[in-house]
Amino acid sequence: MADISLDELLYALENPTRRRILEKLASETHYPLQLSKELNVSQQAIMKHLKVLEDVNLVESYEEKSDIGGPPRKSYVSTKSISIKIDIGPNTFDIDLNSFEETSIEKTYKKLEKQFNSISNISNEKNKLYNITNFLNEINQELGELDHRRSQLLFLRQQALRDANQLIMDLCNDYLERRVLYYVIKSNDYSLTAISETLDMREKVVEQLVSNMLKRKIILDFNDG
Repeated sequence: MADISLDELLYALENPTRRRILEKLASETHYPLQLSKELNVSQQAIMKHLKVLEDVNLVESYEEKSDIGGPPRKSYVSTKSISIKIDIGPNTFDIDLNSFEETSIEKTYKKLEKQFNSISNISNEKNKLYNITNFLNEINQELGELDHRRSQLLFLRQQALRDANQLIMDLCNDYLERRVLYYVIKSNDYSLTAISETLDMREKVVEQLVSNMLKRKIILDFNDG
């Protein structure tokens, strides 16, 4: 995901019209006048929104021959496969940006991959569409179950973090110590180098903080990464 940052992506998506444009382009290629009519937004505004989306590589444009014999027109297509995960709560704040453009299918889903490959080989178009529709319904059910399980796990994680954060407050008067502990508890990363880089603290400072907490047995183990 080196070609797009989280800030760029969130800026591009914060506008509802740009989200509607992406929704249209997810189904098929559109040209600006077509988008203007469908979204009831001026073509000038559509072009500005498309420029924002193109600048962050969420869409691409290309010249397409007119189907009414006119000059070539610029059409736009969606290009990125991105998942944004945002979890916010009293003891939770996580943002993760992932691409699913290219991914290896885990053993758990090999059966579904084999099923889809079989559908792809169907020659009859109507029959193929019918089977794809059923396949997508199966995938959607699976995703719904995963979302439900994830919500329950997030709830339990939040409860555990709530208690952990309160214990850290009770055990540490020093703010920098608490920052280190918050990071360690949340990430399970005990590397001094990683802590230093993530929290933007000098490694010597982190090392001293850790040493003090080890002496007081607030933490029991650490490594230098």
